[in-house]
Order: sequence, then C-alpha cells, then structure tokens
Amino acid sequence: AWNVVVTNPDMQTATLSGGFAIFFATTGYLVSSTFDTDYTDGNSFNSIMWKGNPGTGGIVKFQFGSSDCSNGASNYPACTIGSWSNPSSYIGPDGTPSSFYIATGSDAPVAIIGAHHNNKRYYRYKVRLDFNEIILGLTKPVVDEVTINWSL
Repeated sequence: AWNVVVTNPDMQTATLSGGFAIFFATTGYLVSSTFDTDYTDGNSFNSIMWKGNPGTGGIVKFQFGSSDCSNGASNYPACTIGSWSNPSSYIGPDGTPSSFYIATGSDAPVAIIGAHHNNKRYYRYKVRLDFNEIILGLTKPVVDEVTINWSL
C-alpha cells in the first residue's frame, strides 16, 4: 500500500495513508505457434510437460488444441470454419475450454486425453500462469520450455 499525498496550489498538503495499492498481474498466458507433425493420420498426442521454476505461490496450467488445418479450422479439407483465435480451440482434459491440464511441477508430464486430439496433424498449446500475490514473499512460476510428446 502507498500513501496518497495531495498538494493544493497554496502548498497545503493532506495525506491518505495506505490509500493506493499496486497489484501485480495474478494471471497471464501464452499461446504457442502452430506446430506441424507432418503426419496426416496415426498421431497420438501423449503428454505435455514444462521446465522452469515453479515458484512458491503459483500454478502452471495448460490447454491443448489440435486440428487437421494449419489455421486451426474445424472443417478439413476446406479449412474455412473456425481458427486458432477461437477460445474454444484450446481445451483441457474434459474437452472444454474451462478445464486445464495441471502438472505437479517442472519436469512432470501430464497425460493428454487422446480422444480429443488423436489423428490430428497440427497442434498448439496455451500456458496459463496463476499467481497468488496476496501473500507477501511468494514467487511467481517461470516456464522456460514446453515439451509435447507425441507418437505415430
């Protein structure tokens, strides 16, 4: 909390103690580029994993998107309906945009539910960082690298 000091033109001042607070962002996210497996069928997306510093006051969450169209469209081969910019393109384990894959920490793979993504050629992921800034002294998570494991 910061004090607010008001100075009038006649140089009189008044102070409101703790009248202003600065809060850091509590949530942030990053969306990856589009990756091409180069295989039109037979892909199996197995897991997602991250490397970095988990911090002491945050959590790292993922959503995954897949498509047979490089632009994320849902009507292959025309590839004109939908796109990666649609929030529903990224889903969690229950197949909805409101759920997230959550790793227990850095270097801990989380299984991707194949029923939602298998046999798709292109993929993207969304990383969401949630942080509890209310408790002083906690540190934010830092994601340095994301690994998607897939196989034929």
